[in-house]
Amino acid sequence: MITTKIDKRSRHSIQVCNGLLHEEISAVETYKEAIERFSDEPEAGELRSIRHGHASSVEALRQHILSMGGLPGLNSAAWRTFSCAIEKADHPFDKKDILLPLHRGEEQCQTEYLNALDDVDVLPESKRLIRAELLRRSNDHLLVLQALARSE
Repeated sequence: MITTKIDKRSRHSIQVCNGLLHEEISAVETYKEAIERFSDEPEAGELRSIRHGHASSVEALRQHILSMGGLPGLNSAAWRTFSCAIEKADHPFDKKDILLPLHRGEEQCQTEYLNALDDVDVLPESKRLIRAELLRRSNDHLLVLQALARSE
């Protein structure tokens, strides 16, 4: 068995990235539920696109964690609150009852990315991934959700 010694800063970056990974896995699960609720609505395509973006973020984070010598986590995280709000939306439902929790989840995800960028112990490579790919994608998701809410 080959073992790799991971320094303290790398270990911290792995931990932070695993936290972000958990957020993204949870987002994928939550969007799956939302898409099911919007199955016959024109917004379903936009929600599928956002879900695909989160799935891409999951893969990018997994690969990054592995490249640092870490093990990617498999569990979802805090989006459960938003998922519960979607599950509780009455059927027929007001679209905003689902779009608002998704928007809040995206804001939470964005906050986690910004916190990671502010963390002086997160490695520069991790910050590059967050800045160049993950945060940009999160911003795009928020814009789409805002547009969907306005069209309601």
